[in-house]
Amino acid sequence: MKVFVDTSAWYAIAVPEDQFHLLARDALIDLIKSGAEFFTTNLVVSETYTLILRRFGNRRALTYLDFIGRQEAEGITRIITVDRETEKEAQLLLQKYSDQSFSYVDAVSAVVALELSLEMIFSFDKHFAILGFARIP
Repeated sequence: MKVFVDTSAWYAIAVPEDQFHLLARDALIDLIKSGAEFFTTNLVVSETYTLILRRFGNRRALTYLDFIGRQEAEGITRIITVDRETEKEAQLLLQKYSDQSFSYVDAVSAVVALELSLEMIFSFDKHFAILGFARIP
């Protein structure tokens, strides 16, 4: 199974104080055991880092970067570097769904997931369901 991992999931995994931490941690463990392949983007990594930095400081944010780096080094997570064409597609998606409050990063994430033919998004963000993705957990 191939799964896109959104900021809300990475944040919940990295932050024990988050209301979804235990659910996210358990879902991650189950997905790893099942052999799932994880995908995310450099924009999601940046957004997650920034959220942790602003709420908990530099040390915790750097710990997250170390974690995601290990995930990538171990071949568990592939970090996609977003190109300009993907960003243009995301802008079109934002225009199509202008009645929604999708973030730019969410729109880029959705385009990447579509480009990779991913149907599952590990996220606590309900916007992905609006776009037709199945969400984990």
